[in-house]
Amino acid sequence: MNDPHESSAGPWAAHPTGIRWVVLALACGTSFFLYLHRYTWNFVVPQLRSEYGWSFDETQAAYIWFNVTYGLGQIPSGILLDRIGTRLFLTTMILLWSLVIPWQAHSSRLVVGLARSTIGVTQAGCYPGLARATACWFPLCYRTLVQGLVATVCGRGGGALSPILMATVLMATLGLSWQAALFVLTGLGLVFGILFWTQFRDLPEHDPRVNAAELALIHEGTPPVVPQAGVANSSKPSLWAPLALALRLPSVWMIVLMQMFVAGVDSIYSSLLGVYFLSKGVTLGKAGLLASLPLFGGMIGGLCAAGLNDFLLRVLPSRRWARSLVGLVSNLLACGCMLIMIQQSTATGAALALGAVKLFADMSQPTGWGACTDIGGRKGSATVFSIMNTGGTIGGVLLPWLFGKILMNSQTVGMIDGVEQKDFVPLFTTAAGVYVVSGLVWLFINCTKTLDDVSSRGSSRSASAR
Repeated sequence: MNDPHESSAGPWAAHPTGIRWVVLALACGTSFFLYLHRYTWNFVVPQLRSEYGWSFDETQAAYIWFNVTYGLGQIPSGILLDRIGTRLFLTTMILLWSLVIPWQAHSSRLVVGLARSTIGVTQAGCYPGLARATACWFPLCYRTLVQGLVATVCGRGGGALSPILMATVLMATLGLSWQAALFVLTGLGLVFGILFWTQFRDLPEHDPRVNAAELALIHEGTPPVVPQAGVANSSKPSLWAPLALALRLPSVWMIVLMQMFVAGVDSIYSSLLGVYFLSKGVTLGKAGLLASLPLFGGMIGGLCAAGLNDFLLRVLPSRRWARSLVGLVSNLLACGCMLIMIQQSTATGAALALGAVKLFADMSQPTGWGACTDIGGRKGSATVFSIMNTGGTIGGVLLPWLFGKILMNSQTVGMIDGVEQKDFVPLFTTAAGVYVVSGLVWLFINCTKTLDDVSSRGSSRSASAR
């Protein structure tokens, strides 16, 4: 039987095809739509309160349901991804969460709560799936750059453009209701989900458009994964095998701890910056603009870290320290910028300093992705990533609670419109310390110890016993 990847014989056979760039575009689009749809909640909340009389506590409860199911769905999604493949899983999830988006506009508390829960669980496996895709489709020499583009640039970009598209374009300019705007965003998501199904394949070996030269480039001399379908007497590994192997690696537990700190301190940027800048006495419009600066800083930092990771992987003899040095140094620099930020007397100066903080802090994101794909490889990267993301969800619950307690117990520095304004210095000082601890954890992450190593040791012991 002829190899479909050899069918491109002729003058162009020696040139790699570019199907991996199609995969990159699909991965970037998935990350973009994830945040584009997720951040619609910012404009659903005021409508629920004004049109349906929801209280602040009720909207917060609906928001929390997203976090709960998002966290609970991480590991099951990773296991399922490594079992059934990225194409089927992500297509199904994109279509499902897109269909559910408009149900956030319902007047029923139960319906909205179920919608938020469904969005959480369907989006839980997105980044584990994209981690698996990048591990399968891109060579090591620039894989981290790809992951930075996907996760940081396109994810943050989707979040930044969500208010512009929904509020400014669809509602303000085109005059659509908020319910109609959600339906438009649903339509865009459904179109993209269908496009993902038609254009994406789990492995380059499964795509007849990929020629042998592109396969060789992707594998970088390593043996390709041979599809097992139709092979006689072949058996699939246990459903829980990747999870069991991952949990035996100390570095996986260190990645969980690192992500707890990173995601936990990240809650400051998504929940407290508006309050902070308003406490500085700026207008609401200016507060929103200043609060957006860290997001753009994070986009730049993630892209810089991706390129730096791939550069260090080429010039340093140790893959472990190429990853760990970026994680360590970037977090220490984030701490330093946070301490500089505390000393700023103006809101604009503080916002610029926070942009620098986030630039360095978000350098951990593509570095963590790279470590996950190194450890998990082509067979278990989704599971390892889902374990890391579970740690992030735990941190996203615990550290906001801690920050809230610190802020509540801080001294009052003034009153604005009858509301007490608290001193944020203790909170930001604590955040600076969290960055230091997160950086130090990278010293204990060894991404060169992989699931294959654990599996091989287990197989050797079994053979010896027999």
